[in-house]
Amino acid sequence: MPQSLNHPLNAKFQHLSINRHESLPFATVVALARPEKRNAINAIMWKEIGQAFRQLGTMGDDCRCILLIGQGKGFCSGIDVTDEKFFSGLSNDDSDNDTIDPARKSLAFRSQILEMQAAFSAVEECPVPVVAAIHGACVGAGIDLACCADVRLCSPSARFSVREVRLGLAADVGTLQRLPKLVGFSSRVRELCLTGGE
Repeated sequence: MPQSLNHPLNAKFQHLSINRHESLPFATVVALARPEKRNAINAIMWKEIGQAFRQLGTMGDDCRCILLIGQGKGFCSGIDVTDEKFFSGLSNDDSDNDTIDPARKSLAFRSQILEMQAAFSAVEECPVPVVAAIHGACVGAGIDLACCADVRLCSPSARFSVREVRLGLAADVGTLQRLPKLVGFSSRVRELCLTGGE
């Protein structure tokens, strides 16, 4: 990897690494930085993605391109389902679980979904072109994130899976809207979205 140069935003984020490189003088590299979890996106990282891209798009420096990558063995393994903060809007005391209907639980989760959608839309709305360089697994929320980029480049190791259906969730952060627009609403896209396969 080329010599890293400090970026003013790098120290502000816990789960993102933001750098410049000598060999890429007009590009900013944003790396998903949870390689020990295969860059699974937890609640903190999700907010950081939105914050970072909003700030990068308005810095007014000489950045002409943002390269979005994942550290480690893959681009992104989706939502970190072990992060309880993700599902805090759905959980209630054990005493309430039988009395609160599913519709009210889902309604309580709505504001969190809207925040998650807005964070990824910040990537799509960034005035600086965003290139997602995808290697290894790109699963669930990783596909949502990649679909927000202006350009996607994939290594031969890249593999994709819309995994939400296997968790009983809708891919409601953008995959179902953006993926068909990018590749067409083919039977292969339907198969990915309806089965959670690769």
